[in-house]
Amino acid sequence: MSRAHFRINHQDGEIVILDQNSASGTLLNGSPVTAARVKVGDTIRAGDTFLAIHGMAAAAPAGRRNIANLIGTEFGGFQVDSLLAKGSESIVFQAHEIKKDRPAALKVMLPQFIQDPQQQERFVRAMKTMLNVRDPHIVELYAAGKSGGLCYSAMELIEGDNLDKLIERMGVDGLLDWSEVWRCAIHIARALETGYLRDIVHRNVTPTNIIRRRSDKVFKLADFQLAKAMSGALAKQITEP
Repeated sequence: MSRAHFRINHQDGEIVILDQNSASGTLLNGSPVTAARVKVGDTIRAGDTFLAIHGMAAAAPAGRRNIANLIGTEFGGFQVDSLLAKGSESIVFQAHEIKKDRPAALKVMLPQFIQDPQQQERFVRAMKTMLNVRDPHIVELYAAGKSGGLCYSAMELIEGDNLDKLIERMGVDGLLDWSEVWRCAIHIARALETGYLRDIVHRNVTPTNIIRRRSDKVFKLADFQLAKAMSGALAKQITEP
């Protein structure tokens, strides 16, 4: 696959696939495409990788706030300022905690992943276990809750880049300095040890969850407890072994 092989846009209930000038091309159901609508049952091929479309996300129930319209509004005690990032499960905004007058990163979960009230309560309870955890290498959680049918967590705003972006900037043949790699390993190991001492298993240590602060090059680990919050009652059985 090319580094940026294809793009998928979701708009007005339709999914459109767009080839990004990839070296080997993007195939939809065996035929090369530059732009095409995708439906359930279709197969996408990029290089030697196949992806099958099994279903479409359901529309959010009436009464839920539109996540895209949160910018410029107050949400859960935070003033939502701008968009920081979009993920498969959530959208992250740059925000400001009104009561404590401090900047924050506000993560709002997409409604299709946490639908019923029991799931929402489980999410909030799991996330709140991190409220009193303090470590120089763990992104501090400020708050967690639900508002307007949407679950959210708010954490300290780190000025820097995640490890995924750092690696991407190096290019295919680039190398991070060994001391930088060593520092990252030590910092994240310290974060994981803090979790271990509190019987907390991260379960999702990925480059996107490791952030290097620009000012002092300290690495921090984000999204502790998020995997547990998303998986619900079976989490303990899954992680304990």
